[in-house]
Amino acid sequence: MSEVQIDKTKSRDNYWDTLKVMLIFLVVYGHIVTHYTNSNQLNTSIYNWIFLFHMPLFVFVSGRFSHIRDKNKYRKGILKIAETYIFFQFIRVFLRYLTGHGLNVIAALTSPSYTLWYLLCLIFWRLLALFIGEDNMKKHCKLILSLSILLCFLGGFIQTNIFSLQRFLSFLPFFVLGYYSTMIDIKKYIKLAPRYITISFLLLSFVILYLHFNSKITFLYGSQSFVKTTDCFYKMGLFLIQLLMCYCFLSIVPLNDKTLCKWGNTTLFVYLFHSFFTEKITHLPLPSDCFSILIYSLILTISLMWISRFSFSSFMLNPVSYIVDRITNRKIS
Repeated sequence: MSEVQIDKTKSRDNYWDTLKVMLIFLVVYGHIVTHYTNSNQLNTSIYNWIFLFHMPLFVFVSGRFSHIRDKNKYRKGILKIAETYIFFQFIRVFLRYLTGHGLNVIAALTSPSYTLWYLLCLIFWRLLALFIGEDNMKKHCKLILSLSILLCFLGGFIQTNIFSLQRFLSFLPFFVLGYYSTMIDIKKYIKLAPRYITISFLLLSFVILYLHFNSKITFLYGSQSFVKTTDCFYKMGLFLIQLLMCYCFLSIVPLNDKTLCKWGNTTLFVYLFHSFFTEKITHLPLPSDCFSILIYSLILTISLMWISRFSFSSFMLNPVSYIVDRITNRKIS
């Protein structure tokens, strides 16, 4: 999703754009199916399966496109993300106030609403990369990766999630791995395993979830504190499974897709706006079987992608920047 912030004049890689489109659909599907996990075991299994890898992979992609090639542009990119975050956080807080939930100023300032945790964490991850510096990131890659994994597990002992701190730490290794993925020919490595093996692993993981987990795995949110020390080992096991799931999913993404990839720059728009619809879907008299939910997800994803192609979508994501740019361009002309 973060690749939206990159200069659009640069050449895009079809593989990563295709991956982003596939992932954003899973985000939409996961946020719809979560409202129907009580209806049957299949929906619960689908939910757990999606949450094992969809956000870790999105964070991975964010890390891949977070290299500091121009510090001024990099800082401006962070500011634009911050603008989007503040704007949508304000909208969500205001909507909650209008619907009678009251106004908690402290919570509004310290707790991202619903999906906005990703934007806040992305700001912090990129600020961390900026603070460390491009040269140091490359020079101390093993140390930084090791520390990110250590912090991922230690984060569970923190008993607060203020400013999405736990999620920042839980997904930090995926951001770092994505950052360092540019140092190797990653497409070569993700295609080493035969596709029938990776597909079989993805299917097997779903079967295991279906047979042995009849409720949501809340650790997948990345925001749950440890209740007991052994929870740390449970999280370690999940982390290893998530890495395998991410690898397997990367291996089944088409390398040279010409259809999905053209929608790759719409994923941030879909991510931010889909939540306004998925939260209200249970109020509609709709079937709750997995196939119907799949259709809802497709319709919502395609509709938002289509809307995002209009010029006003830029204003909806960054209203202040949009207005300032228009005024500046008029003065120059």
